[in-house]
Amino acid sequence: MQANSYVAMIIECFGHCDKERKDDKQDNKKKNVRSGYLNKEELKWAITALLGSTPTKLVLVQMFDELRDVYPDVKVQKDRFVGVLMDRLLNVDIMETFRRWFKAFDRNGQGFISFEDFKQACADIAPHMPLSVVHQLFCEADINRDGIVSFNDFERMMIIAST
Repeated sequence: MQANSYVAMIIECFGHCDKERKDDKQDNKKKNVRSGYLNKEELKWAITALLGSTPTKLVLVQMFDELRDVYPDVKVQKDRFVGVLMDRLLNVDIMETFRRWFKAFDRNGQGFISFEDFKQACADIAPHMPLSVVHQLFCEADINRDGIVSFNDFERMMIIAST
C-alpha cells in the first residue's frame, strides 16, 4: 500500500474514533484550526481497527512515549496519531499481516481454517457471495485437498493474490 493511502486510512480511522469531534482548546488558540484528539478508549479502538489487535497499556506507552506520565488522562492529537501509526504501518512485515488475517479466519484458534470458518468469514465480509463461489475459493486455497486450509496454504494464496 502506498504512503498516501495509509495517511488517508489513518485520518479516516481517527475521524471515526473521535466520536465527539473534540477540540483541544490550547491547540485551537495556537493554530485556529480544529485538530481533535483521542482519549484512552478511542485510542484503543483506533489502534485495534488499524493494526488488528487491542493494545495493552504497555503497547500504548511504547507507541506514544508521552503517555507514560498521563496514562489515565490520555489525549493524543491527530497529527501525533497519524505520525505514529504511519511509521507503524509502513514497518509492518507482510507476513505478520498474513498471520493476523489467518487468525481472523481461524475463528476457533485451531491452527487451520475449516470450510465452516471460511464460509462464515465470507458471509460476514461479502454476504451476497454465492455459496458455490465460496466453496470454489476454499477449494483453491486447500492445496493438498485435506479439507482444511493450513497457514502455508493461506500464505501461498495471499502471496499469489498480492502479486
